[in-house]
Amino acid sequence: MRKLVLLLSLATLPLLAQDETVVLKLPGMDKVEVKKDLRFDATHTFDLYRPHGITAAVPVVIFLNGVGRPDLKEWGQYTSWPRLVATRGIAAVTHQSEGNDAGPQVDALLRYLREHAGELKIDPSRIAIWACSANGRVGTELAAKADNLRAAVFYYSAMNTAPKNVNLPVFVARAGLDALSLNQGIDRWVAQAVAIDAPVTLVTYPEGRHGFELLDDTPESRLIVTQTLDFLQHHLTTAPTPRKEPMTLSQLQTLLATGIDPVIARLTELRKTNPKAYVLQEESLNSLGYVLLDDKVADGVKILELVATMYPDSPNAHDSLGDAYEAAGRKEDAVREAERALALLENARPPRREAIRRSAEDKLKRLKQ
Repeated sequence: MRKLVLLLSLATLPLLAQDETVVLKLPGMDKVEVKKDLRFDATHTFDLYRPHGITAAVPVVIFLNGVGRPDLKEWGQYTSWPRLVATRGIAAVTHQSEGNDAGPQVDALLRYLREHAGELKIDPSRIAIWACSANGRVGTELAAKADNLRAAVFYYSAMNTAPKNVNLPVFVARAGLDALSLNQGIDRWVAQAVAIDAPVTLVTYPEGRHGFELLDDTPESRLIVTQTLDFLQHHLTTAPTPRKEPMTLSQLQTLLATGIDPVIARLTELRKTNPKAYVLQEESLNSLGYVLLDDKVADGVKILELVATMYPDSPNAHDSLGDAYEAAGRKEDAVREAERALALLENARPPRREAIRRSAEDKLKRLKQ
C-alpha cells in the first residue's frame, strides 16, 4: 500500500503519494549530477541537480516547497522532475522548508541562489519556478511579486494570489478529476490572467487525477510532462520577446474607469510612440466606440472622433462617427460625416464597400426626413 501524506494537513486538498516518480522517463536521467544538502540559511538545505557534462552557467528551475515539509525534496516527485529538467540542459533545485509560512524561506533561497550563482554555475537571470498542489499558494504569490523570473509552472495548484505580472509566461496543468474547489480556483486564476493579457498556457487533462504525472501512466500524462519541459526549455534558453503592446485593450478599459479624457490623452501619446499598436488599429477603437455608445454616448463620440482623425481617409471611420453624432442628437454633424463616408467609398475594400454605402445612405434618409 502506498504511503500517503496530506499536504498542509488540509482535508480540502487531495492526497499525494510520497514514493511515486514521474511516469515519463528520458535517457540521461541517471547521469544527472546531484549535490545534496547544500545550506542556504542557518537551518535549511537544498539539492542541486545539474545537467551532465556542462560546466558553463545554466538556467535553473526551483521546485517550490511551500508546505513546510523538511523531507519534501526526498519524495519521488522531487527527485524525478529535477532529473527530467536536467536532461534539457537546465539545472534544478529542490529545498527544505518548515512551518506554516514558507514564503520567507523561499525568498531566502532565491537570494542565496542569486548571490552564489557563480559558484553554483547557474544563470541568475534565467530562473523559473515549478509548484504543485498546496505549494501553489507560495508559487502564485511569488509569481505575482517577482519581476525577475523567466517562467512559472503550476500543476493542479492552489492558486490563491491573483496574477499581476503581464510579462511572466505561465504554464498551468489542470487535472479534470481533481477536487472541484481546486479546479474552480485554477479556472478563476486563468480567467484573471487572460483579463490582463498575461501569457498563460492552460492544459487540461480531463481524465487526470491530482498527481496525474505520478499516478496515471498514460500517453496524455507523458505528453503534458513533455510539453512542460518544452515550455521551460523555450523560456529559459530563448531571449524573451519584448511586449510590442505598451497598452492592451483590457488596460484601456480599466483606464476608462477614470474618465474618457485620460484615455484620449493616453491614446494620443501612444500614437506618437507606437502608431502600430493594436489598441490604435481602426477596428479596435471603432469597436470600443460603439460599446461606449450604448450607455456613455459622449464618451463614444470622443473615441469615434479620434478614430476619424487618425484614419481620415477611411469611409467606415466617418460612417461610424456619423452614427455617434446621430446618437448624440447632432443631426448636422451626422449628415456631414455620412456624406464624407460616401465620398470616400473607393477607399474601402469591395466586401465592405456596399455595407458602408447602405449604412451611410440609410442614415441620410433618416436625418433628412
